[in-house]
Amino acid sequence: MSLLGLNDAADDKLFIRYMPSTNGWFVGKEDEVDLKYFILNPSSVKTGWGKITKGEAPEWVFDEALGKRAIRPGDTEEEKMNFKRGFSVDMFIQEEGLRTWSTTTTGSNIGFENAYTEIHAQQGENVGKFPVIEYTGSEAIKIGKGNTRVPQFKLVKWVESDEFEKNELNGAYEEPSFDEPVADENPASDDSDIPF
Repeated sequence: MSLLGLNDAADDKLFIRYMPSTNGWFVGKEDEVDLKYFILNPSSVKTGWGKITKGEAPEWVFDEALGKRAIRPGDTEEEKMNFKRGFSVDMFIQEEGLRTWSTTTTGSNIGFENAYTEIHAQQGENVGKFPVIEYTGSEAIKIGKGNTRVPQFKLVKWVESDEFEKNELNGAYEEPSFDEPVADENPASDDSDIPF
């Protein structure tokens, strides 16, 4: 690592991606993870135009604000077609730590927008808290002439967490501490397998 870290290659392990072709979640180049529950940081959500090419660093032109679509980048029609709508969001997974999920795939866009709509509707009642999300699988759908998978999510509960403050993406990753149990906000449900 250089002194300022300006010319280092991005660490693939700081990211997570959903692969519709294999119906799996991956960190790094080939490490598949069993994603079940994660905490999502709604304030980290960015939407915009992304150009994701295998073997190259992603190129993003993010919207000025959510819901205010930026102008599609590119000087020619061909250049513009290389950019697709997508999003970026930070999530905390107990086994993996802090990860950023950014993608332009249609299925992921549909799945995330469905989840975010519910999160956004409940944010006002949960100030200072973060949503715990369950990944429940995926649904195969047909888009035009092709097929894809839409990841399915369920908002389980809201919790207080400092994981997004402790584990900044541009700093050294520290292993989180789970010594203090989170108070169960819904004692009637059996969520003993939820780590948050």
